[in-house]
Amino acid sequence: MHTTKKKNIEAIRAMLTSEDRPDGLFSSVEKLALATYHAVKRTDIKIPQDLKIISFFSNLSIAGLLTPSLTTITQPTFEIGEECAKLLMKKLTKPRQPDLPNQVISIPSKIIIRSSTIAV
Repeated sequence: MHTTKKKNIEAIRAMLTSEDRPDGLFSSVEKLALATYHAVKRTDIKIPQDLKIISFFSNLSIAGLLTPSLTTITQPTFEIGEECAKLLMKKLTKPRQPDLPNQVISIPSKIIIRSSTIAV
């Protein structure tokens, strides 16, 4: 097992066995969610009864294969990149134009609720 992965698992396990243990974790990538699953296996903690887990930014195919299956929030990364590229090209093709106005561009995410967050 890779050293970083081992360190992640041990750090998560230490947090999960601490006096002020969280009852839920958000993982920015499924790699850290997997480390949480490994850490939980080394404790008496049960997912989702004692700990709920959500991962966001992707929805890898492994999410549904985990036991319990992992709740994910999918970020539309391609669309986010496309919107950023449009803004950048707009600025680069007209360098003398004033700064682009501040604006909010909303690109909806999608939550896929699975067993890791459903209390049994």
